[in-house]
Amino acid sequence: MKLRLLLFTGFLALFGHFVQAQCSAAGYISQSGGTTTFYDSSTSANGHVAYWSFGDGSSVGYGAQVSHTYRANGGYTACLYIYDSIANCRDTTCFTVIVTSVNNCNATITYTVDSTNSLQYYFTGSNPVAGGSASITVWDFGSNDTTYNSQNAAHLFPSAGSYRVYYTLYDSTGQFCDSVEYTLTVGGGSAAACDAFFVVSVSGNTVNFHDSTTSSNIIEWSFGDSSYAYTSNPTHTYASAGTYRAYLYIYSVDSVGDTLLCDSFSRSITINATSNCTASFSAHVDSINMSASSFPVDFTNRSTGANYLWNFGDGNTDTSQNPTHIYTSSGTYTVCLYVISTYDSLGLPVICDSTCTSVTVGGYTAPCQAGYYLGIDTANRYNLYIINNSTGTSSTTNYSWSFGDGTTSTAQYPTHQYSTFGLYNLCLTISDSAAGCSSTYCDSIGLDSNGNLLKRDGFGITVVDEKDLLSAATIDLINELSAFPNPTSGVFTMKLNLRASEVVSISAINSLGQEVMATKLNGISGANEYRIDMTAQPNGIYFLNVRAGNQFKNLKLYINK
Repeated sequence: MKLRLLLFTGFLALFGHFVQAQCSAAGYISQSGGTTTFYDSSTSANGHVAYWSFGDGSSVGYGAQVSHTYRANGGYTACLYIYDSIANCRDTTCFTVIVTSVNNCNATITYTVDSTNSLQYYFTGSNPVAGGSASITVWDFGSNDTTYNSQNAAHLFPSAGSYRVYYTLYDSTGQFCDSVEYTLTVGGGSAAACDAFFVVSVSGNTVNFHDSTTSSNIIEWSFGDSSYAYTSNPTHTYASAGTYRAYLYIYSVDSVGDTLLCDSFSRSITINATSNCTASFSAHVDSINMSASSFPVDFTNRSTGANYLWNFGDGNTDTSQNPTHIYTSSGTYTVCLYVISTYDSLGLPVICDSTCTSVTVGGYTAPCQAGYYLGIDTANRYNLYIINNSTGTSSTTNYSWSFGDGTTSTAQYPTHQYSTFGLYNLCLTISDSAAGCSSTYCDSIGLDSNGNLLKRDGFGITVVDEKDLLSAATIDLINELSAFPNPTSGVFTMKLNLRASEVVSISAINSLGQEVMATKLNGISGANEYRIDMTAQPNGIYFLNVRAGNQFKNLKLYINK
């Protein structure tokens, strides 16, 4: 769904809890070689969105027919989730998938130590396919030391200590087959207290990071797109395609309590494509051409996508981009727009996003319109604001919230705590019997890894009145702040977007808390770009403090020459 955001957008595309209502989930599978195909045979009143979980921890699938290749033989519990946005019903069914046709792919490592040098190791890895040879094999010894296309590898470790060795296998088609991690104590040493290392798995534009840290480490992640995280094994979703340099920093605390950078590690991550699918529209009742049995409504499509399906709530549909629909009787109708990303092999549409709202035509002297949009609570990263901008309300208006997890509220401005992260369908219904008015608005709400919210269970929402928000005495003067390239060799460009002309003060603080650079520049209303030279500073992480007027904003910068 497309939500109007106060600060930023981004959603974690996962379903939350499902409540069975007017739809029934059903499915079946077929298997050919190592590939399993899943088919949706569910029933629902108005059509539905299908979402598959394969049971092996891999990425999920959407659509009436999806295929998945399991990496290992065994039994898996696969589940199908369906959602009918018009009837607001959800259902789930699960079944067991038995896989016996996966190639013999078992990553193992054996090694020997040089008799004259205890730091010199010789490794032998297993073959990914019985009787064949690997298309690609990858050895990873950390510290940017990687060997490709060799079942055997020799490695000289720099010093005694504990090291992690990774061996990854790919089958003859070039697909990931298996991997193994092995911890070595080299040269009789002990485990290093500060060892930054990580591997990644990429699914679309979402990346899962798996690191070497322990619970006692103080860590920081820089994902290369001005986003950060501070817990182990994070998940991050990139907003656009491209190549990013991700960094892991491990810090130590010295005897006087100062936090120092003690180790770092980086990898290049390539995102090939991101989803460009957002459903949004507005409706305008044509009162000039209205009659007793004809109520035209013009719909303006504000979605991103190419193919559309409209359901006007009276049994009629349309596939045009900006349709006009004529209702034959007065009333309130729930209108839904589905954005179609592609069509499967059976010719069925694959729906990538949808949104619904109610449209009232004819017979009402005081029509009302339910609505809300999303705002980020900058004081509490685990809370969302729902800004209620419904129109046509009065003191006699009744409110009904359905939070999408099986719970409801009749408060005008409720708060709600979700127990788990995910995508929830939040619906607001307003009604006024005195005015003969009723309206419903539904949209998806959720949180993504840009807010680093996958590190704790659950999040909350707070509903507020839009009038209270717009009457705030102050607004952000700094509308946008970024630096590129980041990481940088020392010379970089700072982009700053201001709502008004103001003197801009910029200072840089190193990891020891020392100010190493300070300058003042003139800023104009709108876009500003400043070239800043910090080549005199050593490699490391720096905190840029930017002030305009009475507002401060911070930005992390990594110098790597």
